[in-house]
Amino acid sequence: MLARDIMTRTILSVTPDHSIRHAAQIMLDHHVSGLPVIDDAGGLVGMLTEGDLLRRVELGPRRSRATRARPPRTMSGPTVGVSATR
Repeated sequence: MLARDIMTRTILSVTPDHSIRHAAQIMLDHHVSGLPVIDDAGGLVGMLTEGDLLRRVELGPRRSRATRARPPRTMSGPTVGVSATR
């Protein structure tokens, strides 16, 4: 089995300027567990995942900042790409 056999073909993404609340809503609406974060040129900056959001909430008193934070402060990095055929 290859990545292309199970991958999502419709690519949803956010930019570093999207709010975490908006990114989380996109994930909920489309039943995905993560979103690529891309820059203005379409380059991959990082990944924002459910795990990133959960860890952010677990920070305690800083929790209120989680909904205002932008993806670069919350997302995982660095990114590593894989081919759908290897």
